[in-house]
Amino acid sequence: MIIEAPSKITHAPVTHKFVRTRMIWQFYILAGLCSFVASSLGPMMPFLKGELNFNYTVMACHFSAFALGVLISGAFGERVMASLGRKKAMWAGLAGVALGVSTLLLGSIALVTVSGIFLAGMCASVFGQVIDTVIAERLGEQRTIAITETNIVTSICATIAPAAIGMFVTAGMNWRAPLAMLIVFLGIAYMVFGGNEIPEPTESEKAETHGGSGKLARAYWAYWCVILLGCASEWSIVFWSPDFLQNAARMPKPQAAAAVSAFFVAMMAGRILGSALARKMNIRVLLPGASALSLLGFLIFWLAPNSTINVIGLFVAGLGVANMYPLTLSAALGVVPNQVGLAASRMNMATGSAGLCAPLVLGGIADRVGIHQAFAVLAVMLTIAVAAVFWANKLAIKEHSRLLDLNRAA
Repeated sequence: MIIEAPSKITHAPVTHKFVRTRMIWQFYILAGLCSFVASSLGPMMPFLKGELNFNYTVMACHFSAFALGVLISGAFGERVMASLGRKKAMWAGLAGVALGVSTLLLGSIALVTVSGIFLAGMCASVFGQVIDTVIAERLGEQRTIAITETNIVTSICATIAPAAIGMFVTAGMNWRAPLAMLIVFLGIAYMVFGGNEIPEPTESEKAETHGGSGKLARAYWAYWCVILLGCASEWSIVFWSPDFLQNAARMPKPQAAAAVSAFFVAMMAGRILGSALARKMNIRVLLPGASALSLLGFLIFWLAPNSTINVIGLFVAGLGVANMYPLTLSAALGVVPNQVGLAASRMNMATGSAGLCAPLVLGGIADRVGIHQAFAVLAVMLTIAVAAVFWANKLAIKEHSRLLDLNRAA
């Protein structure tokens, strides 16, 4: 196996200027459009529920379908990239997102709407694996900045999604209009960026990756567990917070849908701050703080006595959750420098598993005991996530020492 140079396997702060190329800007914009789809699922559910008479469990099936698509793509995403090439895999994924959203908008029964969301989730995941792999391979120690900035853009679009649905409905228009506009934007994006090249692995990189295609390091799997728990909490908050605010905090439906923007605004602000801190601080210092802030904010949101404090807690939770995924992903890819394609693909199995199980379990519990009591599950998951961060960091230190020893011996 070829071992990477130490500069590519550390989590040290970036020491030279980060340059945003046309390719990087392309990734940012396209990731933002995909984020709009996922972030629309929670706010649109109360309206879809009213039209088609869904219960909590059926509502949860929609979000779980998106997550199942992500999970399945995590098992074969690296093969799609190898078979089609990264450029074709990326655009095929985005075309699948557009088709899935169209199916959702035209569906009148649960089977059709769930199928559309499943397709959108699977194809969005393939797209995400392409950009994560390219960023990790091409940017080295600067991957943390690029991954965090990608998530800043997705946070901006995620903030727009619930606000757009709420405003369109308040203005007397259909909740489907913002998603229909998204399909148009994806078409425009192809016309603008379709001619851009996406770096493919060189022959030496292919040989290196083949040499590192065995088992992923224990430290990687520890971070995988952190992302599993963090994403389970994040997706459950995104999916169920509008209903929680409506039924537990007694907010009107349009205002509850729009109020979720507080979470996404906080995520955007948190990631901007996280990007700046990542240039100066070690990831293993930032991660514990982000996870602890997530837990604190959620407890305020869940236990608050009135809707104003509920929204404040949602905002605080967003500040912490904002950096759990990008920082953990960067840390995970950093401990397996020769296996980034495989690692990026398998990481989507964590996000997919989280989204598949958590909202569905929460919905089933809410059908029996109510949405407020069901949120106790999230308190437990976030508490375990905080502990898992320290475990993962400990294993990462050992793995980095091992790789450095191998470099010295080479």
